[in-house]
Amino acid sequence: NNRYALGLRLDPRIMSSEDEAPRETPYGVIFVHGRRFDGYHTRFRDIARGGMRLVTPASPEQYALESAHQYEECYGLAFAQQLKNKDIPEGGSKAVVLIDNIGMSETGKDFVMRKSVKAFTDTIWISLL
Repeated sequence: NNRYALGLRLDPRIMSSEDEAPRETPYGVIFVHGRRFDGYHTRFRDIARGGMRLVTPASPEQYALESAHQYEECYGLAFAQQLKNKDIPEGGSKAVVLIDNIGMSETGKDFVMRKSVKAFTDTIWISLL
């Protein structure tokens, strides 16, 4: 079995609550969950560019702090990229991947990072079909 993660394209409207101030709804949100990682990819147009941030906390406490605001960070980075890209056809996007690397070797950490990138590319590719 070569499957390492599950990727889902979410309706972006479910990622905001009625309690928060209104903000721009993204074009798309993708969530991936792997054996040692979770990640979000947010885009503000069909064709968008941005990047990926890999977060590798050094302690369980830091992991808990990072996981509590992971989507908000992803949204904020993607929206900032959207504002930077205002004069070009591509919209803004960003992915933030939180890796549970506590107690892992460098080789194991590298493996999980590669699998997280593959999970996003596979999910984005399939969602375009």
